[in-house]
Amino acid sequence: MQPIGLVKGPAESPLEFKFITPDKTKLKSGEFVYYYLDGKKVICRILKRTPLRLYPDLYLSKPTVEPERILKALNINLKEFELFEI
Repeated sequence: MQPIGLVKGPAESPLEFKFITPDKTKLKSGEFVYYYLDGKKVICRILKRTPLRLYPDLYLSKPTVEPERILKALNINLKEFELFEI
């Protein structure tokens, strides 16, 4: 078993919480995840996912320039850049 994220804190309602994950493909709205509490699985449903860091406007402003070149010029590592709040 491998962790998929870390809990950030409570959400809007008392029965919801938010967690942060770098996963951009596996976790989708409506799917279920779980954690262990006192040796038992607690099942949770993903309600929504929101990117925490959006790409800079410069990244989107030049359609003729390859996005990877812009990220390299800004010294942004794509894997470290993408985080999602779920």
